[in-house]
Amino acid sequence: MSRQLSDNPFDILASPLFSDDEEEEPSIEDESNEVDQEDIEQTMSAPPVASFGSLSIRIKQTKENISDDGEEILYPKEDRAKLSSDKLAELFDKATRERHKKYDFINLTLSDEDKLDDTYNLDMLVRRTKNAHVNYDMHNVFKILLLDPSDPDEKTIIGTKDLYTEFSEISVEEVAASNRFYNQWAAEDHFSQNLRLTYAYFQSNVSEELYEKAFETYDEFSSVEKGGPLFFIIMMNLLLSNTEEAAATLQERVKSFKLTNLPGEDISRAVSLLKGAIRRLIHVKRKKSGKDDEWFTEITRQVIKIMQTSSVDEFNNLFAQLEQQRLITQVLHKTGTTKPIVTYDQVFQLAEQKYLTMSELSAWTGVSTRGSESVFNIKSRVTGDNNKKFECFNCGGNHSLQECPQPRNEERITENRKKFLANKRKGNNKKKKKSGKYAGPKPDEHGRRVIDGKLHYYHHNSNRWKLVDRPDDESKAPLANVSTGTGTTAGSTLTATVQPPTSTDVSSTADDLLKFANAKKQFKSTLQGFITQLE
Repeated sequence: MSRQLSDNPFDILASPLFSDDEEEEPSIEDESNEVDQEDIEQTMSAPPVASFGSLSIRIKQTKENISDDGEEILYPKEDRAKLSSDKLAELFDKATRERHKKYDFINLTLSDEDKLDDTYNLDMLVRRTKNAHVNYDMHNVFKILLLDPSDPDEKTIIGTKDLYTEFSEISVEEVAASNRFYNQWAAEDHFSQNLRLTYAYFQSNVSEELYEKAFETYDEFSSVEKGGPLFFIIMMNLLLSNTEEAAATLQERVKSFKLTNLPGEDISRAVSLLKGAIRRLIHVKRKKSGKDDEWFTEITRQVIKIMQTSSVDEFNNLFAQLEQQRLITQVLHKTGTTKPIVTYDQVFQLAEQKYLTMSELSAWTGVSTRGSESVFNIKSRVTGDNNKKFECFNCGGNHSLQECPQPRNEERITENRKKFLANKRKGNNKKKKKSGKYAGPKPDEHGRRVIDGKLHYYHHNSNRWKLVDRPDDESKAPLANVSTGTGTTAGSTLTATVQPPTSTDVSSTADDLLKFANAKKQFKSTLQGFITQLE
């Protein structure tokens, strides 16, 4: 019995794989025990069935080859043409929804234990992005086409690169050229569709702050070069730059970590914080055990040092002995290997065990320590000032947005950022007015003033007097320069010059036009009065 297939690919997911009414297996024997050749052939060609209670599985003749990366196309791009406009819009909406933790600048504050396990693993985010793209079959445009630079038509392909895995080796210009090819030379519509879909995907899966920063560069490209791959490479360049700087700062914070900065000198919390910091450093710096053992050895040494910063002598002495024993063992080690003899994980285990033991015996005297405001006490990398005043757009605290320990509220951040910019503009408008010879122009000066024996014009956009030292600079003072005679004699003269604004000073165009209109009106009034006097 054949099953009618729907034109809608979504129906396949909702329908059962097999009919409830299974066909009976063809019999190879009839009542007269005579064998029918056709029945035998049908029986031999039918796939065998494995039954386990109510579960029945038809077995294929040959096994299916499955991709090693485990990624599967759920909605093939070829099926899009079969969908109605409503179904297609629904599919595209699903494809571009938020699918995972948003790409964002790395957060350097590690005071929230609940977020420590959610480390900034950029590789994991990229893998999840690729998986989502493959599911909806929009990943083909992330195969970057390397074009022959000697071909003026830009249609000769000399190689390809995978943007998901080789983004650090691909330039923004190469991605823009690849997008141009897909838009201009690819005959299939799904290439240009996928460029737009992947871009819409990042709009839903990138934080507002990172999106706005990447969009500044993205928007400079032409429409034919835009698309998800271009936004992705610009964003990754920002993140890689940010994480390198953040990693250096974070490593300094680990070095300066002190147990006495924690309330009650809680070792369990200290271990959680340090584990999270080290895990982030490993991801950002791409460190691997067996390859970067010297780096791991240094991290272990720093952790042992940190465990000697409590106010409890017994606890500190234990790790002082461990440091000394580690040094002796390392010196006497005959293999010359840099592999850590004691790992930081083992140091953490020892610290927590000793802390719990002393706490149970009421011997942990650090319980009364109040701690400091910041467990990672380090000066601002920008100003070197611990007392720099900030107002976080997210929570209003005295720290930057990137260092906010609270869950991000994008709506609140946007609103507070708008208020900040509005207040900043108001502050600029309330600057102290200048006095004396540089005071603002008076109405009868018409924007001109002689200062120190030299003619100046007033530039309203910058609120400054500027020197008119060349003939072409006269055009920068677009105010009327009107002078009249007495008008009572035949020799009376009227000199009226109205200089229109020019394009040489674009920034003050609006002010210039208004002043020009006023000057023109004043000139007409003066001219009318002069004519009246002549009559």
